[in-house]
Parts: sequence; structure tokens; C-alpha cells
Amino acid sequence: MADIFAEVDEAMKQEKLQKLWENYGSLIIGAIILVILGTIGYEVNKGWKDSTNLKQTEKMLVLLEGENTDEIIKQAAELQPGLEGLTLLNVAGNLARDGKTEEAFKLYQNMSGNTSLPRDIRSLADFMVLRLMLNVEAGQGVTAEKVISGLEKVWNNPENPLRFHARLEAAIILANNIKNYADARNHLEFLMTEKSVPDSLKQKALSLDVLYSLKQDVAKKEGESN
Repeated sequence: MADIFAEVDEAMKQEKLQKLWENYGSLIIGAIILVILGTIGYEVNKGWKDSTNLKQTEKMLVLLEGENTDEIIKQAAELQPGLEGLTLLNVAGNLARDGKTEEAFKLYQNMSGNTSLPRDIRSLADFMVLRLMLNVEAGQGVTAEKVISGLEKVWNNPENPLRFHARLEAAIILANNIKNYADARNHLEFLMTEKSVPDSLKQKALSLDVLYSLKQDVAKKEGESN
């Protein structure tokens, strides 16, 4: 009996972790941007020696303090591509955190198709479009399988800095939308065992794996009873 209570207690803890991930998953943007900044920062820094570029940097910082989203997006187009991309990522992230998912989704879509933006910025926008697609009106009629197919292209690209996050997102969709806990846990196992996966991501994968393991057992018992 004690083991049962222990399992239930652990499941509740993991359920809370999962809900935090689902509700605030957009905060992942901040961590990913740090990775992207290394690439973009180098490219941008090569041109930051003259006063014009320094003024552009100052303008970006001023824009990021603004509250009028439309005006920020409009003025961001006057910045260098790297600075424009970072500004738009910040706007989209704020929209998502404020619950304005539809607006965030549309902005990510626009960024994804804007070939003037750095490739890493567009890769992040692509990823966020996939993450939000099942939760917006524009994604109505889109199946979970189609989103996973899009994520597969990300995790199969060894040069994509979001490849590990794509596997985690796929695991969540497989478990929550399709109830395919076995395949979800396969993705999580990869994240937990792959040496190059960051420790923070390994911990998220471990937490979800515990939860999905319990749900998988429950589903199996329910299937046997039927």
C-alpha cells in the first residue's frame, strides 16, 4: 500500500512539472536565444565598429522597452537583420507569455518566411510555429502527426540547435495528443542518454518519463480489463 501512495505522490509531482512545461514552455525561447546569440552575435559584431551600427543597437534597446507591439514590429524592420530578428523574437515571446497565442503564432510565421533574417532566427521561428500550431485557429485541421513530422525534420538536422528540443516537444505531443506513451518515452530515453544533451533538458526528459511510465501502466491495465 505504501508503494501505491508513493507512486501517486510522485505522479502528482510530475503532473505539476508537466503542466508547468505546457503552460510556460514558451519561456524556452530565452534559453534558446542564448544559444543563437553566440552565432548571430559574432556576425553582427563584425559590423558594430561604426557609429551607425551603434545607433542601431541603441534603437533596438529602446524598442524593447516599448509597449506598442505594432510600432515595435514596424520600427524593427529598420534595424540590421540580426537585431531585427532578436527584437521580433522578444515581441513574440512576450505575446506568448501574455496568452496572446494567435498573435505570437502569426509573428513567428512571418519571421519564418522572412529570408532577410539570419538562418538561426528563422529556425527558431519555424520551431515555435510547430509548437503553437495545435493551439491556434490557424492550425485547425492540422493533426498531431503532421506537427510531429515537421519536428522530425528538426531533430534529424545535426546542425539545428533546436534538434533536442524538437524531440522533447514530439514526446509531449505523442503522450498528450495521441496517448502513444511508448514512442514518447523512446524520444525521452534518447534525450536522457545522449551525451551532448544539456543537463537541464535531460532533467525535463527524466521528469516526463516518470509520468509517462505511470500513465502507460494505467493505460495497459485499462486495456487488459476491457
